[in-house]
Amino acid sequence: MAFSKIGIIGTGVIGEALIEVLLRSGLSKDSLFIAEKRGERRDEIIKKYGVKELDQQLLLDAVLIAVKPQDFLTTIKELPSSATDSALIVSFAAGIRIKAIEDNLGGGSRVIRVMPNTPMVMGAGMSAVSLGSNATSIDQEWVKGFLAKAGEVIVVDEKLQDAVTATSGSGPAYFFAFTEAIIKAA
Repeated sequence: MAFSKIGIIGTGVIGEALIEVLLRSGLSKDSLFIAEKRGERRDEIIKKYGVKELDQQLLLDAVLIAVKPQDFLTTIKELPSSATDSALIVSFAAGIRIKAIEDNLGGGSRVIRVMPNTPMVMGAGMSAVSLGSNATSIDQEWVKGFLAKAGEVIVVDEKLQDAVTATSGSGPAYFFAFTEAIIKAA
């Protein structure tokens, strides 16, 4: 299967990094479609990368969802069935289990869960990938292939994703934020 129409929902740090990685991996800007709830951010990303705004009627090959965990389930419930029936759904949200995603989308959805870290912005990241029950080896290889442009990629059983999050994802981010606050206070 060719992955030539990719939707990216959420264009914060990870969402923007995904755009850069996909472009570096050889996808054209005409293949990337974004959805961002903050209008000024959406306009900034469209201008910077030349990508298009996501049209709800567009049939996508993959939907990469990089929104905050507290917004994730609401976001996927708002996806049009044209996206969730056939597209690969890739979650970049910490703590949201594959089963919860599959249950909210319907049993046949192809889902992959990824825990990246922010060094991916510089091509030095670490991403852990877990496959849902309907994801294929082709799906896995595509995700691993583009994420490899952002650093190292490992495939882990989903039960290890929380440990990955704590050791290389948000855990270190909290530590650095705490350290910066101490430095600022001193």
